Order: sequence, then C-alpha cells, then structure tokens
Amino acid sequence: MFDIGLSTCGKVINEELFRDYRDNHITHMEISVASDEYKNIDLKNLKKWSDEFNITLWSYHLPFSPFSSIDISKKSLQKRTLNFYYELIGKASEIGIRNFVVHPSGEPILDCFRERRKENSKESL
Repeated sequence: MFDIGLSTCGKVINEELFRDYRDNHITHMEISVASDEYKNIDLKNLKKWSDEFNITLWSYHLPFSPFSSIDISKKSLQKRTLNFYYELIGKASEIGIRNFVVHPSGEPILDCFRERRKENSKESL
C-alpha cells in the first residue's frame, strides 16, 4: 500500500471529513482554507481527529490572499506577512505539522516589477 494525500481546499474541516479520508484510503491531509477561515481552525480537534482516524497532517497551506494585505514579495507588506506566517507556523507545528506551503506573490506582475518582487520573496523565505 502507498500513501495518498489530498488538500482540504474548499472543504469544511470536521470529523466527517477525516472519516471520509480514512474510508477512501487517503492517508495524508493538507490543511488549506479560505484566507478568512484561518482564525476559525480548531487545531486541537484537527490533532484529535488525525489521531483517531490515522490521518497524517502532512502540510499546512499558508494564506496567500488578499494580496492587498498578505504578500512577501512587496516590501511594504513583507514584515506583516512574515509575522502572520510565523504565528500560524508556530501553532500548526505544535500539533505535528512540519510542511508549509507558501505562494511567494500574487499574479499578474508586470515584467518591470517581476525581478525585484522575486528577490523580495527569496529574501523573505
């Protein structure tokens, strides 16, 4: 048997979802929710259900929008975004998540800004 993972993107994260993963032989879960839902994630229950249904909490998709307030490629938002990410990474790490997904910027980016924005993203990461 081999491991199969699936993102929660667009799904309500609850006990039923963990049961569905188990019943469909999905062994690994990426936590991914809409940007305004990160404040509602119940990490204690995620850990409980993960243990109960033997689902590995494989990764945590960090929010990447709205790009007007979260964007590591914009110097004006870099520090704020990183502080927010540090907080989320710290909390998710406490329940055993070790992999984090980040989008380095929004698109589209005009060519005249692209190189500098890529450098800002590399610096941030």
